[in-house]
Amino acid sequence: MMKHKRDQQDNAHGSAAPHDDDQINQAASSQAQSEAEPDTAGQVIVSAAEWEQLQQQLQSQQEQVLRIHAEADNQLKREQRQLERHRQLALESIMRELLDVRDSMEMGLQASLAVETKGVTATQAQADATEQQQLQALRNGMEMTLKLLDKTMTNNHARIIDPQDQPFDPEWHEAISVLPDASVPKDTVLKVIQKGCSLHDRLLRPAMVIVSAG
Repeated sequence: MMKHKRDQQDNAHGSAAPHDDDQINQAASSQAQSEAEPDTAGQVIVSAAEWEQLQQQLQSQQEQVLRIHAEADNQLKREQRQLERHRQLALESIMRELLDVRDSMEMGLQASLAVETKGVTATQAQADATEQQQLQALRNGMEMTLKLLDKTMTNNHARIIDPQDQPFDPEWHEAISVLPDASVPKDTVLKVIQKGCSLHDRLLRPAMVIVSAG
């Protein structure tokens, strides 16, 4: 009787074993499949309204970046214009001083020509050859220095205004006197008292002239 019960128990255990193996195999298969498939638990699913809001936020940020870039570019241009303006003001100041130097040199050169002419025409016999040579050397040096000064001014976009025998132009010339002269047309510059100057095609000093009344 006891043997019969043990046989029934053995049969029960023997019939349950294949069923347990199937469960184990299914669990292992499920685990392998879950490992093979990508994990989508970290993905965020948004609605169409939320997506539209995100797009609007992105566009707003892009527009803000563009505005910042435009403001920085405008600020850089303003600083460049201000720097250029300071440079022009400094150059104008230098050119005005050079003009004074040029005027003095030109007047000295004209005076040397007048002295030499007077010496020759008045009494050539009393003219001293050594003094004439010294005067000529001085004049040559002044002419060369004047040419170098003019070249320096030209290289810095300055232009000497010398309207001798040209039509009077009120934008560039300043008439200090008007004289009747039938030999030249009306409003013609008879004499330049002081030459003018322009810098970057902008008037720095007008030419002081005497104009014909015709």
